[in-house]
Amino acid sequence: MQQPYPGTPFPPRPATPRNRDRKKIFAIVAIVAGLAMWVASVEADSGRQIAFNLITSLILLLPGVWWFLQEKRDRRVAAEFDEKLQQHEYYSTLLGPTDPNVVAGMGLPDPPKPVNRWWPIIGAVCFLFFLAAIWVQPDDTTGTTGTYQEPTTQDTGN
Repeated sequence: MQQPYPGTPFPPRPATPRNRDRKKIFAIVAIVAGLAMWVASVEADSGRQIAFNLITSLILLLPGVWWFLQEKRDRRVAAEFDEKLQQHEYYSTLLGPTDPNVVAGMGLPDPPKPVNRWWPIIGAVCFLFFLAAIWVQPDDTTGTTGTYQEPTTQDTGN
């Protein structure tokens, strides 16, 4: 950033997190898995299976979509700060070095503050959905109970 004249401090631009790409990949994977579960609910046989698939898809979709919404909000706030900073720089250069008291009286734009993303609430909602999914989980209809039973043979009397 170019300073209009020496001695004018401008606040630093907000830093971007280094692990944003990794979080973006996790959010995309969660959204894709949630959409896959949503589509799987169409193939379900019973109402309980449909409810289970829909609730499970919400558990997967909610954090991924929330992350993208918060990232969009962060980009908007950063863009607004950059615009205010550019306006301040422009007006500072118009005043020039002959009016340092006026430039100092203008103040500096406040840098964006970290926002609360409400992850504990999102986690609690997902946990409640998880409990609901356990409650509506369909019964095992495949006939297997997980225990081995010796096959019975018919004695033909020979």
